[in-house]
Amino acid sequence: MNAYSYDNLKRILSTARGQRLVSQIKEGYRELFEGKPIERATYADFMYIFEKNGDTRTYDIIDTQRTIRFACLQILALDDDKYIGDLEEMIAEFCEQYAWFSSYHGRNDAAQTFNYYQIDLDTASVSMRLSMTYGIMKDKLRNDIKIRIRRELERRVIRPFENDPSMFGLDGGCNSNWVTTQTAGVTAAYLYVFPERLPQVKDRLFASIRAFLTGLTDDGYSSEGRGYWFAGFASMSNFLDQYAQNTGEDITCITKDIRVVNGLKFGRYAMLKYGIGLPFADHQDGVADKTTKSAGGNVQMRRVFGDDYAMFSTYDGNDIFVRDENGKLVSEGLHRGDIGYFHILALDTFEEYAVAEEAKNGTYIFPLGGAYIANRDKYSFVAKGGHNAENHNHNDIGTFALFADGKRIFPDVRSHKYDAIYFGPQRYSEEVFAAGSMGHSVPIVDGKYQMPGKDYRGVITDSSDDAFEVNISGAYDTEIISLKVRYELSEDTIKVKYTIDEPKTHTLKLRFIAGYEPKNIENGFDVCGVKLVSVQGLPCEAKRVDYLGHHVDVTVYTLDFDAGSVKNGEFTFEIKIG
Repeated sequence: MNAYSYDNLKRILSTARGQRLVSQIKEGYRELFEGKPIERATYADFMYIFEKNGDTRTYDIIDTQRTIRFACLQILALDDDKYIGDLEEMIAEFCEQYAWFSSYHGRNDAAQTFNYYQIDLDTASVSMRLSMTYGIMKDKLRNDIKIRIRRELERRVIRPFENDPSMFGLDGGCNSNWVTTQTAGVTAAYLYVFPERLPQVKDRLFASIRAFLTGLTDDGYSSEGRGYWFAGFASMSNFLDQYAQNTGEDITCITKDIRVVNGLKFGRYAMLKYGIGLPFADHQDGVADKTTKSAGGNVQMRRVFGDDYAMFSTYDGNDIFVRDENGKLVSEGLHRGDIGYFHILALDTFEEYAVAEEAKNGTYIFPLGGAYIANRDKYSFVAKGGHNAENHNHNDIGTFALFADGKRIFPDVRSHKYDAIYFGPQRYSEEVFAAGSMGHSVPIVDGKYQMPGKDYRGVITDSSDDAFEVNISGAYDTEIISLKVRYELSEDTIKVKYTIDEPKTHTLKLRFIAGYEPKNIENGFDVCGVKLVSVQGLPCEAKRVDYLGHHVDVTVYTLDFDAGSVKNGEFTFEIKIG
């Protein structure tokens, strides 16, 4: 039986676990949505929130409640026909929405207009939502609603995709997690609504997935960080599982690819202590995938890769809605872009009571990608080489991050707010801070920060269980040729050594980024009980930096140690933990 069919999902909902899920959804829907007007995404919202500066954070507040309502109704209408009218109203709302894409993705500033044939992440999400509902609930929906779904998918998804042969990285322009998310959303339209047109685009869809895989190194490393690795692999699994279920065709041409096999290992090793994910690039290094409450990606990952996807073996379907400290009911297990059908399928995929696998002590090195990951009893430590043109790139050659006692002691700074500035020519300027090297634990050389581009890179010169060394001189637009950073790890101490050996004099300022307000101590700083000390007693100063993060506003502190003008020498720092 097709796992994504009406009959199968109905069967799961009839079980005891399914009825517990329905009860939770009913309670949440009744309090949050029933009898209340639908949150509208109007022309004005699109033009005056998105268009002016590409601000997604503000628009997401509007969109999240709409998509949570839709996910609730997908479950409730499957369980009880009385909710079908409300579901149809939600379908009509999305069909009438002015645009499905983020305006800064489709904006043409020179022409002061938009590319209305743009397919971005939001377009793919709406396509997935409407297409699956059409296919699963087809016999239950009014004919006019089905016609409307077909018309909007044809206009906004099918025709643009078929008319643009370079869509989704086939022109070499995209190999990030974007390509799998877009491909999965478009494929859903073919599988559930236009299956007769699938054969003519099949090769392009699989080529799009292979384009994503070119963004991984052969050892599985994803430069986008653990969070976007998960987005890419989850969407790829979404595509593979639904394609195989609906067509019966073999998908091992993808699942056995060496980059997929090694990429699954990367996904496991990139989960650090405290539920934190490898934080490089735009990844948000808060608690990452601690449970499977966001069911979508985890369901397909488990179904496609089985035990090879070792992050979760079980699923806790409880606590879809919880009450906050003020007693207000809020969504805990349904999120923006979620699909209600995945929560149903999760009950048939996992056992109950999910607990994420804790990070195991050990060192994991990805030499092709340039990543070093070390979990110890008292901390998790990561550092990197690589180059400055990676997917979701930050200029961060030689940077490190340290997490201890559940805290982001020396963090990666996360990303700036996703807006027009961040994706424009100012991305690496001090105005943005998060993407430039000024926002990372790397030196400032001759008063200059690192430069963007693939030619600006680091070379790993040594790596072992307890040491990692990178020549970072190639990341700067200066005459410097030998500037190395070396990290040496022990049970409760990390030594950071900067070595310069040059024929000419250079100025050197050694910067560290702290996640909490530091206290001055002799020759350094105390950050939440973790001490950073300059062995040479370099003069130092701390400054607070506030910036606009992707989801929340962020405060960090720059800790600068001034080595002055030097030609050669070694500058050592000790980080004492606990």
